[in-house]
Amino acid sequence: MKSIVRVIAVLGLAVGVLGGEAALSFGASAPELTEARGLLQQAADLAATIEDNYLRGKLLGNIGAVQAQAGDVPAALRTAARVRPDRIGWNGDALRDIAMIQAKAGDYAGALQTVVLIYDQMEKAYTLSDIVKLQAQAGDIDGARRLSDTISDASWKAAAVRDIAAAQAEAGDLRGGLATAVSIQDQSWRASALADLATAQIRAGDRAAAVKTLSLAVGSAAKMTDRALRDDTLGTIAVVQVRAGDREGARRTIARIRRKDFRADADQCLAVMQAELGDISGAMHTVAALQRTVDQANALRRIAIGQAKAGDRVAAEHTLGFALQAANRSRDTSSRASALGDIAVAQAEVGNLQEALRIIASINPTYMRETPLQQIAMMLAQAGDIVQSSQLAAQIGIAEYRAEALQRIATAHTKQGNSQEALAEAGRQVAPLMRARILLGVAEAIVEGSMAANPQRAVRRP
Repeated sequence: MKSIVRVIAVLGLAVGVLGGEAALSFGASAPELTEARGLLQQAADLAATIEDNYLRGKLLGNIGAVQAQAGDVPAALRTAARVRPDRIGWNGDALRDIAMIQAKAGDYAGALQTVVLIYDQMEKAYTLSDIVKLQAQAGDIDGARRLSDTISDASWKAAAVRDIAAAQAEAGDLRGGLATAVSIQDQSWRASALADLATAQIRAGDRAAAVKTLSLAVGSAAKMTDRALRDDTLGTIAVVQVRAGDREGARRTIARIRRKDFRADADQCLAVMQAELGDISGAMHTVAALQRTVDQANALRRIAIGQAKAGDRVAAEHTLGFALQAANRSRDTSSRASALGDIAVAQAEVGNLQEALRIIASINPTYMRETPLQQIAMMLAQAGDIVQSSQLAAQIGIAEYRAEALQRIATAHTKQGNSQEALAEAGRQVAPLMRARILLGVAEAIVEGSMAANPQRAVRRP
């Protein structure tokens, strides 16, 4: 506790009473938030009755985060305390979410006071690292440095410094970002920081500098002792090398990856990047070189999503057809089912709902249909298609997945001005999980609407 108080003092932040003055400046008396807070309390009371520790903890954490967004930090902390009152430290995820909401609103003092309550030291360091990132992105580089110095875990401290370097680069201070990046002792985070810096250099139009920076990143990655992490990092660097126009350098970097699965992931990313840069022929050549058909399917699906986002739906549909063929050639049942599920979701994203449902119906084992069904149901709800979303949600067999889909549908109802229908559906549900998720969905929509209409409620404290 004393260490965090010292941090607050060093940063020059106003210290309020925990759970009282630390509440966000959202306008506590705002009429439109009164209903939301009541619904959230009802949802928390229902969630606390759920016997499954995982489901109860996850739901209470989600509720606490929205309570914090609504400006009711005291209620959020009380909700977090209900995650597992009989076990110390089980509410770390919930407390972390609350702290991040506070930090995003600029209430760093309140966020740090919430961090005090996190029992697990690693999770505490992780949360502090992310608060450093927010502070740096807000332009307070000096304050972010001071806070990063208080992080006890060396790895998460290095991660925080990486984020400071990235913030400097994004703000246009490329030289400062480079100096910060090379000061990192941890080779994995240094390599990551250099890759981020190279990305900023590319955006600034200096591809030559980016290529040099990426060479430094490869050198740092080569010194890493964790082979899996090294291979993953090399794959990330290779993608940025393609963005910088150094395709030969990217291929050399990928060749240094020892594990086949990581090399395949890197080649998939390479193919996607080639397609984004307009080199469709090169992308297809890269895809064809992938040894596993399921990897080919995943690469083609990702290329199709990029084509759809670029506005070329016809090309996206064509590419998804090839992805489907590749997935069906896979002999591994689980991998094929997973790839088919991802392709189905992509088909829904480009507007081919019927084709998406046809693909889902072909997935075996049948339990692997649940995830794509939920994803598409939630996608449709977010797009405002409540009828189709509700029909799909009714087909979901896993209670957790169905409840989360119902939550999104409730949010959609409320955004369309029909919260009473969502509340009526909550009344028709028997299971506390379903009822609580629906109430949470209604409250989320009210809070989001209030924040959008009154952005001054989330202003940064002086």
